[in-house]
Amino acid sequence: MIDTSWAPPLHDEVLLLPAGRQWDAVRTSSAVAKWAFQILDGTESCAAIIDERMACAYWLMAVDDQSAYVHWERLRGHVAVLGAGPGTHYVGVPPTHHRAGPGLHWRFPADWSGRYLAHPYYLGAVLASAVRIAHGPDAVAAQCLLCERELERTDAVTVTVGSGPADATPRTLEVHPAMRPHRPPPRPPATIDMTHRRRYHYVEMSLAPDPEATPYTVRARCLACDDLSPEPEPSESITGQHERAQRWCTRHAAHDHADGRHFRFAATVTLRWRVTPAEDIGPAAL
Repeated sequence: MIDTSWAPPLHDEVLLLPAGRQWDAVRTSSAVAKWAFQILDGTESCAAIIDERMACAYWLMAVDDQSAYVHWERLRGHVAVLGAGPGTHYVGVPPTHHRAGPGLHWRFPADWSGRYLAHPYYLGAVLASAVRIAHGPDAVAAQCLLCERELERTDAVTVTVGSGPADATPRTLEVHPAMRPHRPPPRPPATIDMTHRRRYHYVEMSLAPDPEATPYTVRARCLACDDLSPEPEPSESITGQHERAQRWCTRHAAHDHADGRHFRFAATVTLRWRVTPAEDIGPAAL
């Protein structure tokens, strides 16, 4: 489970704190951050550090959680992950009341979640989209379509993917050498079943919050009777939805039910995402 409970110590000056101990830091340019904030605000809603002098932004995430997002290496040209390693990277952490320039300051979205640490997988996916928007689709490094990690063109090998020798349109992919398929010995002709053939077509896809849907919903459920808190208003912030669900829990517990008081509840936060293929793969389901 990712621990995002860290908060800056109380202080009045900028502190230089080492990355890789209490948290890792993610740094990117202001141009990329501008697009990332448009997606993160209202969904991730965590704080970020703005360095106007260097025209960059920092997000902090729980230490060692960079492994939760395998594509960080593909963003190296535009995104730097600062953590434990041979050298020590220091990040300037401003006081929490510094919320505007000049100088280092915190940026809090309007519906701030109260967190200073970001969720690494969601942050990484958003930054990948922001890099493409800010610098073009070729700004993100090539990807092995079988293992999804960064692929150096000089190390790539080609494989042909198709349903078999009779496939009229097989596709050639560039993959890591270790991903080259090992072909088993052919079966005797008498055992080959030619009644079912499949053709595989690999398409690159991007994942981002669904712009046509409510970005998030927070609801509470009573574990004793399965009653649900009311559906929140679409315009309500995620913090407001949390508070509304908590108030419903206390009101529900105050009722004298036939089987006794209900004191145990579960909360569900729903984030709605949308997958966008790089090319047409057929109509979307209704």
